[in-house]
Amino acid sequence: MKFPYSPVIRTLAALGVAASLSAVSVPALSQSQTGNGSSATTDDNTRQQHLRERLQSRLDEMAKRLQIDARQQDAWNEYSKTLQSTFETKPERAATDTDTDAATIVRQRAAMAATHAQKLTQLADATAKLQEVLTLEQRKTLIEIVQQHGRSPDEHPMRHRNGQPRTP
Repeated sequence: MKFPYSPVIRTLAALGVAASLSAVSVPALSQSQTGNGSSATTDDNTRQQHLRERLQSRLDEMAKRLQIDARQQDAWNEYSKTLQSTFETKPERAATDTDTDAATIVRQRAAMAATHAQKLTQLADATAKLQEVLTLEQRKTLIEIVQQHGRSPDEHPMRHRNGQPRTP
């Protein structure tokens, strides 16, 4: 079946559609790629807010699993505050300038690791104080939670969606 339009008309129509699409998409692309970096800042703020909300959700779930009672609340609050503080400040990244020498980069990484170790030590102290006020069953639950969340992804057993272990 032949179309009643000539190839010239079809070409002009296609160019018109392409021009319309580019008129809409080019300004949108340029806004996201130019500017004073406010888009990146907004994305970072949104990401940080999402992480805070996710952490709070995990803490709420953890408190529910542990069944924290009134006499344990102070130790729980201290533990929660300490855990949240470990994520409050974003660690400074090692310099990636081409002028930076290798030793400086490694020293910066060592400083980041030391800061991380200090925060983990504070969290361990808060965890010890929390353990002191927990019952034996709550301690077992806390151990399960800490072991589960402390694993790297490759240590988690692979499972099918139905919960059954995967065979290699």
